[in-house]
Amino acid sequence: MHSLKRRNQLTPLGGHKQVIRYNLNTSQPDIFDSVLCCGLLVYMIAAIVIMTEQNINAPRAFANVASVDWAATEPFNEKTENFFDLLEQAVSIVQRADTMRTAAFWVLILCCIRVILYLKIHPHIAGVTRTFELCAWELVNFLISFSIIYFLLAFIAFIKFGYQYDEFATMEDALLTQFSILIGGDAPDYRDNPSLCIYVVGYVFVCTLSLLNFLLAIVVAGYDKVREQLASKQVVTSFVHDALYVVVDSYKWFSRKWPSKVKILNALTDCFPEVMNPDCERTLSQTDFAAVLTDASIRGCSVENARDIFQHYARFEFIKATENLPGPHSPPEEEFQRDSVSRNPLGSLSSPQQAAK
Repeated sequence: MHSLKRRNQLTPLGGHKQVIRYNLNTSQPDIFDSVLCCGLLVYMIAAIVIMTEQNINAPRAFANVASVDWAATEPFNEKTENFFDLLEQAVSIVQRADTMRTAAFWVLILCCIRVILYLKIHPHIAGVTRTFELCAWELVNFLISFSIIYFLLAFIAFIKFGYQYDEFATMEDALLTQFSILIGGDAPDYRDNPSLCIYVVGYVFVCTLSLLNFLLAIVVAGYDKVREQLASKQVVTSFVHDALYVVVDSYKWFSRKWPSKVKILNALTDCFPEVMNPDCERTLSQTDFAAVLTDASIRGCSVENARDIFQHYARFEFIKATENLPGPHSPPEEEFQRDSVSRNPLGSLSSPQQAAK
């Protein structure tokens, strides 16, 4: 739940080894966000300017239209010309207001898309976004097939029934009629026309019953994949639980004055860079953990704080705490260890980029 950004750097002296560092700069180069923010800024400026002008000009323009003196001694042609000029000014004001409403509509559509993408913040509420990401190309292929069949059937209806039924008088009308049938609208009266009956029954069978069920099958298959991936992530809990725990965890970190998680991650990766390899497994004892943090001279990290942080992560069910057998000169101590059978060591050194969660 705590976002961290990983930065790769090359070691000096021309080495090829990558040094992984973490920082609190979680800003990502998101083109969509940049375009959306620029669009919102432009829209707000334009809306302020246009609304200010309308508040001043609209009452005046409509008052001028209503104040035309038709009983004046001026020629009638001049009066009508003056009236239409004033009316055109009023219409232009209304058209600009309609243009702003249209722009607001598209801006809200983009904001809605952005909100849907933001649902990826947590795996349990990212089902919709992840489903469409997994089956995106299958949906594209389906839409191509559906469009070819849909337009072909509309063209057949336009050629055959266009001169008999208003619903198929033009190609546009035929497309709209088919869409109305697709979403459950009324079909043209086909009781007295066998050809139209065959067409309607065939269209309903092909598009409504078959192709829509193909679409449903594609989406369901994608959602099943998302659920399988979610089931394999044993560290994921409910969104409500994680959201509440963020507050509790932040309060605990602040009240106990523990060091920054970014500094802890950097200290661990500096001492054990090999654990960034996903195949690497390494146990870390409480004493070693405390020694790493104290040797790194992290501000506010005493031995007691390091042990408290160790115990804080040891309480999670996805971290296995074991006890080393005491040696001749060493007391028993706890350690983080990967359980290769059923557990994922989130927070252990085998995955340090996740230890700050």
